[in-house]
Formats: sequence, structure tokens, C-alpha cells
Amino acid sequence: MIASDSAGKSDPHLVFLRFVLVYVVLLALSAVTGAGLFRTFSYVIALLMLFVLTLRLSNKQGGGLDGMQYVLPLLLYYYGLLGSIAYNFETLDWPVAIKLLLAPLFLMIGARIEAGRSANGSVAVGTWVVFGLIVLLPVVVLAFQLATGVNVFARGAEFSIFANRNNAGLYAVALLGLYTVLARRAPTNILVYVAVGASFGTLGVLFAVILSLMLLIATRGNLIRYAFGLLIAGASMFVLSVNDVWIFARFKPVFGTVQLLIDPRVQFASLSYERLYHYLGTTDLSLAFRIKHWHDLIDILASAPIFNSVFGMGVGASIRLSQAILPPHNDYLRMLFECGIVTFVGFVALLAIMLAKLGRRWETIPFLAIALYLFSENLVDNFLAMAVFYYTGGALLYRLRQKDLASIPSPRTISRIIPSHGNIT
Repeated sequence: MIASDSAGKSDPHLVFLRFVLVYVVLLALSAVTGAGLFRTFSYVIALLMLFVLTLRLSNKQGGGLDGMQYVLPLLLYYYGLLGSIAYNFETLDWPVAIKLLLAPLFLMIGARIEAGRSANGSVAVGTWVVFGLIVLLPVVVLAFQLATGVNVFARGAEFSIFANRNNAGLYAVALLGLYTVLARRAPTNILVYVAVGASFGTLGVLFAVILSLMLLIATRGNLIRYAFGLLIAGASMFVLSVNDVWIFARFKPVFGTVQLLIDPRVQFASLSYERLYHYLGTTDLSLAFRIKHWHDLIDILASAPIFNSVFGMGVGASIRLSQAILPPHNDYLRMLFECGIVTFVGFVALLAIMLAKLGRRWETIPFLAIALYLFSENLVDNFLAMAVFYYTGGALLYRLRQKDLASIPSPRTISRIIPSHGNIT
């Protein structure tokens, strides 16, 4: 059902959506004009969004995420992150540090705003209009870039309003979760999820979405059918990769990397990037680069003072200290290396609790896909997508908790169902 919107009062999520739209508009202007000033303004909007939403919720009683299961991971996350900032203050990458500080707070904000939403209310027209603009604007910018001859598919090139295609894929999956919150139901067509995963030609996103479908939707009754489908899909991707078809051509160097890893004659960790190119015969060293880069960062952290193990080498240090001069393409390792074991434990625990509370259902697919995708990309500093991720996660967690509470019969109902037969001694 769709209802008219009156000053944003019909759907409390509309306030958040409007801030996201302004953020997207600023990034779009930056991408189209090349003016960094618009991107600077986006940081102001991020801070303003957090301040306004917090202020709006400060006078409201009740609602939100209850229980220490969320509080303890957040305390660990922020204790370690603030310690890392203080200990590595002079070499800090402040833009990334600010994003890491702000994004997880939207978990609580999303839950509190969902608490103010009517359980049976209609979806406002204004809500869908703003959501549609949030979806379409990056597509319009991408079309403009292609029309003006910008090679958005070049390695390291900006893609629409995002740093690269990987971040664009993350945003697409996060919007799928946001749609689920707004519509109060998740899409139940597998093709929808596969289409979103493949929308920007990013293999990692597609693989994470497919694996999430297998883990969350497959049951004892349909397991054979899903397993057979997975085998067919795997065989098809192998054939497509051998024949250099579209993004599946990137599987070829993956196969070569696996061969190098299991070859006892090759000391993989000691190979230079030039030797990797020679062995694999391609500049697409995606998997090989990651494994070598991870090994180098772990070596650096292992040889650092114990205090760095606790509070990390500092936000941005994975670029500054590594041989590759790049982030690690693994946000779990990035948290461990840059922010230390305390923040790492808090970060992992928070994601694990979110996924456990969401459970095996269609609504969980975008969240598990992103949690899996964090293993292979640099995504936690994408404030736009991660804010949407945490916000929608908090809203869904609150909604599911309310459903669970509603399903528990009251003492009066139990007394009606179970007749009294006197005291049991």
C-alpha cells in the first residue's frame, strides 16, 4: 500500500533517506564536475545527519536495541578505535578514521527510528520517490561518464560516484537491504539477488550473494536442487572463464594462483609481483596480489611492539607501511592491522551477533553477502554504503525482535490455555 506523505511524518525513515539523498547528490556533483569541494561537503552532511537524527531521537522513550549483546561489541570497537587514534595520532588518515567512528552508530539509530514506525502503516509516496532517486542518481552519473568517454572500467578508475566498481556493488547490495526495511518484506525471487550481485560486473559481489543464498535459503527439502544448481552454475562459470567471456575471464588467474599455492616447488610468499606476473602470464593478479599483500601485512604486525597488536598500526597504516602501498583488500585484516585486536574483536562480534539475530531468512541475504564481501575488499571506509548497512540492520533487528515478543503468549493467555489443577507439591 502507498499513502501520501505529510511533511515526512508518515514514515520516520524518510528523514534518513533525505540525508542520504543529499549525500548522493554531493558525490554526484563531485564526480561530474571533478570539484573536490562537493566531496568535502559530504563529510559535513555525514556529521550533520548523525547529529540531527540523534537529536530527534533524544526525547523519545523506549525502542531500540536492548541487551548487552550489542553494547559490549560496540564498547570494544570504540575503545580500540579511540586507543588507536590516540596512539597513532600523528600518522592518522583522518577521513577514514571519521568514517569508522560514525558508521556503526547508525545501527542504534536505525533501530530507534524503526521503533517509531507504525506496524500497519502504509508506505509513503515521498519515501519511494526519495529511495528511487538514491538508486537512480549513481546510474545517471555512470551513464554521463560513459557518454563523455570516461573509461570507468579501467583498473583503479572511479566508477560513477564511487571509488571503484567494488564499492558500487556494495552500495547496490546495501540498497537491497534498505528496500526490505521500507517495504516491510524481502524479495523472494533468487534472480533479483543474482541480478543485484552481477549489476556492476564485480565477481566478488556476485560470489558473496550466491553463497549467501546457498547458506540462508537452502533447506533439507531443497538442498539437492540447490546443490545441483550450484554445480551447474560452477561448471558454466568455468566454461565462460576458459573462453574469456565478460567478468568470468577473471577466474583464469584465480585457477593459476591456486596452482602456485599448492605447488611445493614455489615459495609463494617470497615471490615479487614481477615474478607473479611471469608465472601467471597476466596483469590481473587479483587473488595472488591479495594473498601476498596479506602475508606482508601479517609479517609487519607480528614484528611490531605489543602495543601495536592491541591498538594497531594506525588508520591508514596498511597503505603507508605495505610494499604494495594499498589497503589489504580484506576489511577484517584491515581492522586488525590498523586498529588492533580490540577493535577487531568488537567489529567481528557485532557482525556475528547481527547475523545470528537476523537468522536464516530472506531478509538476511544482503547482510551476510556484505559480511562475506568484506573478506576480499576495502569497503568499511565507504561511509555511504556502510551507514545504510548498519541503519537497515538496526531497523530489521528491532522489527524481528518485536515479532518474537509478540509471538510469546502473555501469562493471561497461558492461564486460559492451561487450566489450573491446584498447587503442585
